[in-house]
Amino acid sequence: MLAACITIPSPAYKYSREVDRLFETSTLLKKHTYYYIGSPVEPDAIIAIDNQFTMTSKVWSKVDINQKILDDWAFWHDTYLGWWSCPYRGVLLLAPDGRQVGVGYSRWTFSVIKMPGPNEIVVYPPQALGSCRRHDVLHDR
Repeated sequence: MLAACITIPSPAYKYSREVDRLFETSTLLKKHTYYYIGSPVEPDAIIAIDNQFTMTSKVWSKVDINQKILDDWAFWHDTYLGWWSCPYRGVLLLAPDGRQVGVGYSRWTFSVIKMPGPNEIVVYPPQALGSCRRHDVLHDR
């Protein structure tokens, strides 16, 4: 009976080959604001949020995106040495109500997106899971 009261949140992401191609070909999305986590030269994760949403974050760094930055990021991701065990993957980022709020690209798994207000979103940092977690621990040594 208790199980009937538990609500399972909808996934915050959906893997997408189309999004993979967007990042791999350095395609600049108009009407989107870009953010990254990690180094501005070698980001661990990148998100592009549709401008109809306002992003609230203390962990994501906003970037004034241009074609050179996207080209440099694509080069870094293309030459990333851990691709065989922990590849970068593109995702559609989904609000709790199922609406697409943007896209992301990371070797980690996106898990939580919250909407504290109408069209206001918070994208939690993606987490290293499975082989990606082992890869990051070994890389830190």
